[in-house]
Amino acid sequence: MTATVESNDNRGFLWVVPVVFLASVVALYRLAYPLLNDNDVPWHIAIGQMFMDTHHLPKTDPWAYGNQDHPWYILSWVWNLALGIVQKICGVFGVYVFTLSIGAALTAGITHRLLKRDIALPAVLMTTMLTSLCLLDYITARPQMAGYVLAFIYHGLLHKSRDDKGYRHLRWLPPLMLLWTNSHGSFMVGFIIMGAYAAEAWFAKRHDWLKRLILTGVACALLGLINPYGPTVIIAALLSFTSPATKYTAEWLPFCFGTSTGLSVWLVMVILASNLKGAKISVADKILAMGWFVATMFSIRNGAFFILMSAPYFATCLDEQTRDLRTPQPTSPLVTFMGKQQVKHVWGGCIVAFIVLYAIANALPHDEQIESEEYSIKDAIDFALKHYPDHHYLSDYNFGGQIIYHTQGKLSYFMDSRASTAYPYQAVEESMVFLKLGDGWEENLRKRHLNGLIVAKTTNFANSYDKGLYHDHWKLVFEGKRGNVYIATK
Repeated sequence: MTATVESNDNRGFLWVVPVVFLASVVALYRLAYPLLNDNDVPWHIAIGQMFMDTHHLPKTDPWAYGNQDHPWYILSWVWNLALGIVQKICGVFGVYVFTLSIGAALTAGITHRLLKRDIALPAVLMTTMLTSLCLLDYITARPQMAGYVLAFIYHGLLHKSRDDKGYRHLRWLPPLMLLWTNSHGSFMVGFIIMGAYAAEAWFAKRHDWLKRLILTGVACALLGLINPYGPTVIIAALLSFTSPATKYTAEWLPFCFGTSTGLSVWLVMVILASNLKGAKISVADKILAMGWFVATMFSIRNGAFFILMSAPYFATCLDEQTRDLRTPQPTSPLVTFMGKQQVKHVWGGCIVAFIVLYAIANALPHDEQIESEEYSIKDAIDFALKHYPDHHYLSDYNFGGQIIYHTQGKLSYFMDSRASTAYPYQAVEESMVFLKLGDGWEENLRKRHLNGLIVAKTTNFANSYDKGLYHDHWKLVFEGKRGNVYIATK
């Protein structure tokens, strides 16, 4: 099926793509969260550093106290290695810009895809602007970024396979799945996208296409087994879903309006523009848009996939519903001039501008882009290292990543957001018991020989301590901007 009722010739507007990329990088630099403000990013960068230093993949955890006998599943080792290489060459600021560049590339990719589908330029630009803003919460240096990029590529290749004689585009999917299973645990998303196109092929009675899709899916499954953990990679990926920490982690919770401003805006816009029955767009795109809509209702973590997979559907609906409102306008001299330029030359100019802007930003102060002061717990970490270096600390679940990054194993701590991929189920559960101050939390700490705490000032324990509780067993020795250090007295 074609994307719209009438065709729009967008060949003269492809120069918009590199301009969108450059504009998105600049916008993300101003709006994106600081690099280390994401709880998981510090330990992903630390893994990359470790790879660059040791040149091997560890089987057990070298950092957390008392955790050396438990297997550690590093499902994102390729992504972490990429971060390590970028940091080695360009420093930690380079990692930040690398992440923003991937986010900008996704936005530019959406623009290119929609223009190629001959969707009217106003609808393309509106969709591009919205996706750039609505994806803001998901643009971090986590390996999820690899999953978003690969899902986007999968979607594009499968769309092209519909009209591809010999289905040559499908040949790229198995090697991409090999990369995906070694980059992030979201590789199952690839099979979900293929399933949507298989459903379309079945409804359309295109048996040859369906057969090729099934064979490609089998090839993807086989190549996906080539990873450090073999078939158990599936079990390892599911550990994140089954961890006791998921029900306390915001990104795993069901969607609620306001939790993510960008996702809330996108959801409203898709609902307002939606024309599920009448929109002239493929069955697969409708399935993916509505399927990821439902998945996002169950978990905010699916929001980025929802935005990426529903962008063509939204743009098509927007194009169709605004067609009667658009009136022909004279082309501006700038647009006319840009339309006469070769796209590769525009790309060259934008890349040169990107390099110049990167050099300027790197020369200027950029500490706030790396880690904001109000979010950092480095003051608490430094105090613990200096005054109580021999203690074993139960760290706040969200603090472990910063401890790994700033100390590289110099501070004995227990628990971080790697959760069940690095820790036994029981250990994660005990950490959640402390979070709730449930029965037996102090006994759990004594059993693990943990005699210190590095926790957020907003935790139940810190609030209870401020009200006069637990003073008989614990002493507040440092009060930081975000985290406190407590030492056991008995």
